[in-house]
Amino acid sequence: MRQLSSDSTVEVTVYHIEDYKASPRPYEGHHLNSGVKIKTSREKIKFRKGDWYIPMNQPGNRFLIETLEPEAEDSYFTWNFFDGILGQKEGYSAYAFESHRS
Repeated sequence: MRQLSSDSTVEVTVYHIEDYKASPRPYEGHHLNSGVKIKTSREKIKFRKGDWYIPMNQPGNRFLIETLEPEAEDSYFTWNFFDGILGQKEGYSAYAFESHRS
């Protein structure tokens, strides 16, 4: 693996999680996500200087596949490590506060 030496735009395959089921009961402090349905697309993504590039043509590729492929049985997604980014977030609201005068 190596760090990018400059900002770069690279065409990559991107996964979009379209559906999954979260287990109602935790196991070892995590709940399992199953029934994962993904859609892939090719997109040009901007990466910044210092981001890491990890090639798949290396001896450790089995670990990368098992942990990073969302449909893999023991992936980080399966074990809900990414649930924080899947939750609904409050959007940006452009409003101002007025001071209360008494």
